Amino acid sequence: MSKYTDFYPASVASSFPYTGSATITGSLAVTGSGNFEYKVEVFAWSSAPSNMIISRQQLAGAGTQAAAVAFGGVTDEAGVNLQSATEEYNSGTWSPGGNMNIARRTLGGVGTQTNALAFAGAAAALTGATEEYSSEVWTSKNTQGTRSSVAGAGTQTAAVSFGGSTNPTAVATTQLYNSGNWSPAANMITARRELMGAGTQTAALSFGGQTPTLSGVTEEFTSGVWTPGGTMGTPRVSAGASGTQTAALTFGGKDPAQLSTTEEYNSSIWSATPANLIIARHFLGGTGTQTAALAFGGINTPTVLNSTEQYTAASSTPTNGFNFDSVTGDTTVLALVQTSAGKHKKNIEPLGSQMSKIGALRPVRYNWKDITAPEEIGFIAEEVQKIYPELVGTDAAGKVNGINYAKMVSVLVKSVQEQQEEIDLLNNELDNLIK
Repeated sequence: MSKYTDFYPASVASSFPYTGSATITGSLAVTGSGNFEYKVEVFAWSSAPSNMIISRQQLAGAGTQAAAVAFGGVTDEAGVNLQSATEEYNSGTWSPGGNMNIARRTLGGVGTQTNALAFAGAAAALTGATEEYSSEVWTSKNTQGTRSSVAGAGTQTAAVSFGGSTNPTAVATTQLYNSGNWSPAANMITARRELMGAGTQTAALSFGGQTPTLSGVTEEFTSGVWTPGGTMGTPRVSAGASGTQTAALTFGGKDPAQLSTTEEYNSSIWSATPANLIIARHFLGGTGTQTAALAFGGINTPTVLNSTEQYTAASSTPTNGFNFDSVTGDTTVLALVQTSAGKHKKNIEPLGSQMSKIGALRPVRYNWKDITAPEEIGFIAEEVQKIYPELVGTDAAGKVNGINYAKMVSVLVKSVQEQQEEIDLLNNELDNLIK
């Protein structure tokens, strides 16, 4: 199998059969039959095995789809009953964690389940309080400027917070958090509150919010500088978010009605996903990646929710897209599309008359010499070469070895068109005689 290791990537060479994508440069020698299957990834939201212990909105969260943490928020529609409660989500089950030092809502959250960061928000008044969560214990750290309805990205020790409100004014403030201390950074281009965020401290994404009007603005924060990104398909506020700067997901929110709408962001372009949240809501928590996200809590006015949903790829049955039978020589494909766009062509001219050439072709029946197979029909390549050399393939030595039957469609179509012209002409002559 030296050919296989020569031309496949190392990741393929180390494991065969191989699952995934492979780019092959050069030739590939295959001994025996070959079969290639593919799966279509269809992403969908589904209800998690269990819901949060405490129904709440305006909360924050961090972590992954399988290992998340939720904290803060309020348990009522009016936003009065503040929460310091923390809950941990492990593979479908919510359990209590340690309570925050300061109960608050509309706060920011980043990090992992076991090493999370909570910052800013609204308590009795706006706060810049910052707390780190490690091993079910919250520890107070240095504060940042007071604001609420913020967003952020990063880890417990290296985070960025941006936007928000100083009640009620939207701000463009951006701050960096490094091991317990906040420092200023370049402000966002557009001031907004109730916005969403994803990514890391040095490669973050901000999107949506109010300016004070509803906004679909997206900005990318790279190494301390904000630049414009693509505009959201559905401008909204208070949605859930997950993912990275170049592969993000947003779900739910308000526009001003509660939304279930889900969109994904791929390198400056927002696009709708095939499936939306099961329960429309805003002021929800969200975490995870673009392809494995978790949505929890929120409000569908007037109901405050503990609902938890998971966004994953539904499993699909493998489809045989390509099969080569080494016994019969048959190759079966689900679909074969040949490159034919005009942008790749030049010297384009109409095809001339083909009737006489088509008439010279000799269709035949035959059996293969070297394999046992049913009788087939077709042409003899050497004969076709004399009439249509452009339809015949040759080997390296220039010897005829096959026919491109697909390209024969062009000459057949042309001959049918010529035949139809003759029929139309005869019909017109007949009409004139009848008159």
